[in-house]
Amino acid sequence: MAGSAGAAPYGSCGRRGCGTSPRLVAARLPRRNLRGDRQSQIVSLHRGIAAAVRRHPQPGRATASGARNCRHGDRCCARPTLYRRWQPHCQSDGATEHATLARSRSWSHLHRHCTSHLGGTVRKVAHRSPVRVPSIDKPALALLIVGALFLAARAWLHDHPQHDPWAPLDLRHPPGWATQKKIAGLRGNPAECRAVLERSAVEFSVLDPAGEGECLREDRTVMTGLPLVPDRPPVTCAVGAALELWLVREVQPAAEELLGSPVERIEHFGAYSCRRLYGRGTGRWSEHATGNALDVGAFVLADGRRISVLGDWGGEDEQDDEAAFLHRVRDGACGIFGTVLSPDYNEAHRDHLHLDQASRGWGGFCR
Repeated sequence: MAGSAGAAPYGSCGRRGCGTSPRLVAARLPRRNLRGDRQSQIVSLHRGIAAAVRRHPQPGRATASGARNCRHGDRCCARPTLYRRWQPHCQSDGATEHATLARSRSWSHLHRHCTSHLGGTVRKVAHRSPVRVPSIDKPALALLIVGALFLAARAWLHDHPQHDPWAPLDLRHPPGWATQKKIAGLRGNPAECRAVLERSAVEFSVLDPAGEGECLREDRTVMTGLPLVPDRPPVTCAVGAALELWLVREVQPAAEELLGSPVERIEHFGAYSCRRLYGRGTGRWSEHATGNALDVGAFVLADGRRISVLGDWGGEDEQDDEAAFLHRVRDGACGIFGTVLSPDYNEAHRDHLHLDQASRGWGGFCR
């Protein structure tokens, strides 16, 4: 398939596929000097494009005579191009089909390429490049999130110091996650414990050390503001601080809510007893040996009622107000004292609540 240089180049495809490019057709639009208003210019432009389309039909379409411009079975379309030169090769069937489809689509969007036809010059619209979204630095984002969570947690702990392990203990605050650990940490430091009592405006007095050996009591603190009867026994400062917090934050609210009257007196069985556990001759020493415990037997209300552990405990399923009160104050003590033993523990505690401040790590023992 050959032709002269002056003849129209038939029998070969353009480098970019068969048929005529819309851009080349737009370049061949007749030069006109349009001086009318904008609407006239647009109408003239559309007419020029329509004329160009009629002169250069799309590949595969029927001409006015009804014949197609590509022979059946040809690999390439034998039709003139605007390159005015022969191309060395033809595209494959797949490439030709792809180029034809792309070119057919571009004809329907020819208006996007030609925006004006003023003074015989056709200008192509410059399509804006898509906005490039910056990539996200995932480690930096994770660090930012962790930092924000840390700041939020610190702000929350500042408003809830009872949950903050690093905040100073104040007995005027309600019990929190860190309260038990803070109070237990006061056992080995009586000076710090008394500073907490002073900061919390709690009344107390300090006695001289007493006892010897396993029953030596170096920390003897009397909680003068607590309504303990028959007397106010000396206890360790850690037990005294826990008793103060327990009475104000757990016992009194439960009594007023369930029984309708505040607690006026707390009856106890004593704090100090130089003995081993359960009075045995061998084994571990009791927390009572150093005054680090208190056994509570009953609560006397302001209206004269007496709620005793022996007579009103009633078991786990008891629903009367007295039993509910005793169970609630037991549960409230579990978050303050290191050890809480009730009638649910064993027969030896059927008549009292055992409260002590034994060191038991972060948590405690409650039964």
